Amino acid sequence: MDHTPGCFICGGEAGLHANISGFVQCKAAGERVITMFETGARLDYRDFEPDYVQVKVGACEKHKGALEALHQKTKCCGVISEDIIKKAAGGPNEDRR
Repeated sequence: MDHTPGCFICGGEAGLHANISGFVQCKAAGERVITMFETGARLDYRDFEPDYVQVKVGACEKHKGALEALHQKTKCCGVISEDIIKKAAGGPNEDRR
């Protein structure tokens, strides 16, 4: 559980959510990853730890399965893409609310 700006599927409310996190090369790379999500993702960047940059993606209780799918689809190669996010979310016809 960590603070995220909501659920990456439905938006939801900001707060503590189940989440996954991944390290990125730099702040700019993390910002690029964040733009792939409509909501539910945040950059964990600290000026005093500039080499320790993470992207955190949250999901509400209803969409924890999609979060697990996202984790499974990214852990093998350590790469995330808009296509992977859509597949984890259940495709373009997924009920996002």
